[in-house]
Amino acid sequence: MIRKALEETFKGRLTRRLLAAVVKICLFMVIVTTLIQVAFENYHRRQHTDDVLKAIVQSHLPLMVRAVENKDMALLGHQIKNLVETSAISFAVVDLNEQRWKSAGLVPEGRRIGYQETRLANVDGDMQAVALRIVMEFPLFSAAILKDAVLLLGLDLLEIFTIAIALLITVHVLVIQHLNRLADYVRSLDVRRLTKPLVFDRVTTNDELQDVSDATNTMTMRLAQTYDDLQQFNYFASHDLQEPLRKVCIFGDVLKESIETGNRDDMEYSIGVMQDSADRASNLVADLLAFSRISYRDSQSAWVPLETIVTAALENNQDEIETAEMRVISNLRDLSVKIDRGMGTQLFDNLVSNSIKYRHLDRPSFLHITADMDEASVLKVFVEDNGIGFDNHHLDKIFEPFKRLHQRSNFAGSGIGLAIVRKIVERAGWSVTAHAEAGGGATFVVTIPAESVRDGRIKMGGHRPST
Repeated sequence: MIRKALEETFKGRLTRRLLAAVVKICLFMVIVTTLIQVAFENYHRRQHTDDVLKAIVQSHLPLMVRAVENKDMALLGHQIKNLVETSAISFAVVDLNEQRWKSAGLVPEGRRIGYQETRLANVDGDMQAVALRIVMEFPLFSAAILKDAVLLLGLDLLEIFTIAIALLITVHVLVIQHLNRLADYVRSLDVRRLTKPLVFDRVTTNDELQDVSDATNTMTMRLAQTYDDLQQFNYFASHDLQEPLRKVCIFGDVLKESIETGNRDDMEYSIGVMQDSADRASNLVADLLAFSRISYRDSQSAWVPLETIVTAALENNQDEIETAEMRVISNLRDLSVKIDRGMGTQLFDNLVSNSIKYRHLDRPSFLHITADMDEASVLKVFVEDNGIGFDNHHLDKIFEPFKRLHQRSNFAGSGIGLAIVRKIVERAGWSVTAHAEAGGGATFVVTIPAESVRDGRIKMGGHRPST
């Protein structure tokens, strides 16, 4: 039965190719396995040889120390010669204060291994160091190891080939045999019957295929965006959010100790730090929720006057503008843009608050918001200030969430405002960039494509901001 199965197995070309691949893999596995086992055998042989040399030195060195103390050079020479002749030692030498006294044998030219140990000897009341060093030949491969390797190689080959043949027969019976039957069936078909056109109940059009492709691409992009958001949240949770929580834990211990010792100053200081840290953690979580809502909230795009959403953003920051004594100039045309009104207001709200936050404290501050439309009806809205600016090399970094160019002690915030700006413009199909110079102010440019711009103002009860 096994012979018949083997004969049927080796008939097919696919089976022969599979057999050749199996043979190559088996040979490789056997050779690698044998080399590893030989390496382990050599390692254990080396360890055993080290132990033997150590035992020889420890058993002969006391006698040689006694001979040195008695100044019996004849006995010392006899012991050295006897050590070389009665063991596998190739060379032995006795050193007194690092100077050779007696030696026997020859140092092997090939691979060798040795061991040395030193003890003190009392020679005429003077303590001197007596060292015994022995060397023996240690070939990498011995005849016994090569013999064992060949035997091991043969056994591994036999075992692996047996397993491979069994797997090959199994694959033939379960897979290849059925493929051969399918091939025979296809060859037996009447080709003339296939010349008639095939009729399907429903025809899939190119438009439907395109819709499926577009839906798949959209879903892939959403999955990629979700993955990026998760990565950013992971960074936020492991860095920014842990810092205030760590302070709460640390100063909670300080507060506990100060209560036990009755130190009122430490109590008040610890409570203040813990309150600030808790407020910072709360603000961070709120900013994170605001950032995540931009990605998943339903967008209700509609035509909104550009001046209306900019005015709302300025009114939201009116108290901060008055406190900073910032001069605001808004010069916008009668244009309408297509965007979710809430998102549009938040977009310019964040840009205005960013200019207020990073204003230059040593000079009067101003903020210019202007719009310009080119011949292709592409609208650009410029938000320009004379604040501290930034290095243009960090342009990409300023729009990333939780990334900051300045120390938190100098400028408050979580570093999420401009990330929200970029998220909003991406959802609207717009774009945003900026250019600046350190200490010379910054200009943010929101580019709105022609299909999202309409010349003329849609009446929504808004009013022009003062210029």
